[in-house]
Amino acid sequence: MKTFIGTVFLRERERVGEAGALEILRRLDRNVKDYPASPTLLFQKLGRGEGLVTVWGLTDMIFQKAEYGYDFGFVFPDEGAPEIVDCVAIVKSPRDPAAAIAFVEHVGSAAASVEIARDYFRIPLRTDLDPEALPDWLRDIPRKFAAVPRDALAREGEAILAAWDRDVKRRSSARPGAITLSVAAVVLLAAIAGRARRRVRVRRHAAA
Repeated sequence: MKTFIGTVFLRERERVGEAGALEILRRLDRNVKDYPASPTLLFQKLGRGEGLVTVWGLTDMIFQKAEYGYDFGFVFPDEGAPEIVDCVAIVKSPRDPAAAIAFVEHVGSAAASVEIARDYFRIPLRTDLDPEALPDWLRDIPRKFAAVPRDALAREGEAILAAWDRDVKRRSSARPGAITLSVAAVVLLAAIAGRARRRVRVRRHAAA
C-alpha cells in the first residue's frame, strides 16, 4: 500500500500539487468497494465475485491460483509495475556468523533462485539464470518495472499513508449500501433481542 498509494500521490503532487493529488486519491477511493482486513478475506471476496479488480502482488496472485484454484488472472500495465524487493540480511553480531553467511549465500545461489521461483512463485533478481530452468509462469510474464520514487517514499511514505487514511479513505459506513446493511443489522439484532425477551417471559411464566 505504501508503494502504490505513495507512488500515485508523489507523481500527481508534482503534476497538480498536494491538494490535487489528494483529490485524485479520493476519486480512486470512490471506486473501491471494500478494504478487506486481511489478504485471505481479499481472495475470498474476489473468488465469490464481490469485487472484480484489485491491486496486489503478482506472485501472490499466481500462488493463490495454483494452490487454491482461484480463477485469478492479471493485467500488467504497459508502463510497467512497481517492483517490491524482499530482502535477506544478516543481523549485526550473529551468534553463528558462519551459518548465517552460508544461509544467505545459499538463498542467493542460482539453484535456490530457480527452486524458490518454481515452488514459491517468487521472481528472482539474478540475470544469469538459465531461461530453460525457470518455470513456465515466470517465462510468460512481462519484466518491465515502473520507476518508483524510493527515496521520497522512505522519507514521506508513512506520512502519506496517514494522510490517505485520515483525509481520503472512506470508512465502511460511508460506502454505498452501508446504510442498508446497518439498518438490516439493527433489525436483525432487534429481532434476536425480541425473541430472547419472549423466551425470558415464557420461562418466568412457567416458573410462576
